[in-house]
Amino acid sequence: MDIADTVEALLVHYGTPRLTHAAVWSLRTCYPDLPITVLDNGSPDDSRALLQHWSRQVPFTLVTSEANLHHYPIITIFISNQGKPEA
Repeated sequence: MDIADTVEALLVHYGTPRLTHAAVWSLRTCYPDLPITVLDNGSPDDSRALLQHWSRQVPFTLVTSEANLHHYPIITIFISNQGKPEA
């Protein structure tokens, strides 16, 4: 059984694109087939544009929220709405 069949990575991001990129790169290097989703939690800077650019180089799914809903609430909403940041 492949790890991608049982595990998925969800990274919550807020204003730290280089750290998020490093985390994605590390996961992608160790687990090339692992589904990775980066959830931008309403970053006020240019993070979203950087992440969109990087997602074409090191594949991951980018999901965005317009507002910072904080860590636990945004994960709960994302999971409850089956991969969408808001209802």
